[in-house]
Amino acid sequence: MVNMWQKLMVFWLIGLGLMACKKSAEPTLSELRGQVLSQAEWQGDLAKVNTEVQPAVVLTLAGIDPEMLNFDLPLTNIRVNFKNDGTWSGKDANGESLEGTWALLEDGQKIKISGFQIELLREELPEDLLAILPEDFDLSLPDTYEIMELNDQKFTIQTATSRQLPIGLPTGGSINLTISPKVEIFLKK
Repeated sequence: MVNMWQKLMVFWLIGLGLMACKKSAEPTLSELRGQVLSQAEWQGDLAKVNTEVQPAVVLTLAGIDPEMLNFDLPLTNIRVNFKNDGTWSGKDANGESLEGTWALLEDGQKIKISGFQIELLREELPEDLLAILPEDFDLSLPDTYEIMELNDQKFTIQTATSRQLPIGLPTGGSINLTISPKVEIFLKK
């Protein structure tokens, strides 16, 4: 009888030991992406800008080809180093040093980059688009981006915004023009 109790106790202890030894959890997408981001310096490659204007008839009336609102900008001078502690440092298009913070959101589907305001520069925009924008029109983009692709060689993010612009009509009154740029930013190692 004692022998049977001893065997049950041994099996119980083994079972308890096996239950205590849980398999380590797999890293989350957010953790994996954080590791890839912080492995090396990222270099700017290209920004693709696609701008939609509504109502589109305004473009026709102004003689603006809608295809002129879609263009590429080289980003070859931009450098970014994402650090494990949630900070980043780098250089902007003019070679100026910058730093800030970053965080992955929505389980690694988005990234928020603070301390670096991406703005479409007036001198890089097509003249057709500048013709309808007032000097003080806000060309800044949000600081949260959707991660489109991230691997050992490429990092692609996308953001979009929408701004209202009241346009005076020759017949009097005005309409609201909605300008919606979508920007894809391509970085590489």
